[in-house]
Amino acid sequence: MSIYKCIRCGRVIDIEETGMRCPECSSRIFIKEKPARIKKVKAI
Repeated sequence: MSIYKCIRCGRVIDIEETGMRCPECSSRIFIKEKPARIKKVKAI
């Protein structure tokens, strides 16, 4: 499951379901959404 965000309209889409084109604005330029990760670093 690859989640991407359209540059032009900002809609979040799933590439596997819709293909490589935004259903709202027909743009083909996307940014890959990364999951929010919390890193814990042990203090010395």
